[in-house]
Amino acid sequence: MGKTLGRMMIAAVLVVFFGVAWVQAADSISGSWDCKIDYGSGTGFPAFVLNQDGEKITGTYKGALGDSKVAGTIKDNAFELKFNSNNIDMVYKGTLEGNKLSGTGDLGPIGKGPFSCTRK
Repeated sequence: MGKTLGRMMIAAVLVVFFGVAWVQAADSISGSWDCKIDYGSGTGFPAFVLNQDGEKITGTYKGALGDSKVAGTIKDNAFELKFNSNNIDMVYKGTLEGNKLSGTGDLGPIGKGPFSCTRK
């Protein structure tokens, strides 16, 4: 009876530990993302590489307007990314759902519109 209870406790701890680790990984925005944004006068296909540390996001943007460092925040599944590329301040706001990002991108004087991204 003592061995069985001990094994059950170890199994329960492992299930909780690995279950929590899986949920945290699934909810992370960290990774490489291929995106599409429709901004009124055109369509862009930027890429992001993002790293999440708590509610803080860092990373890089690469697109038609050049390359830039990205900074942002995430709370629950709502995020905001800010960066400046080619002297244009840009902001992407949206939601993370598994391996997809979606929301609105503001490209300053270039335009504003919906975006969607898929994790590579």
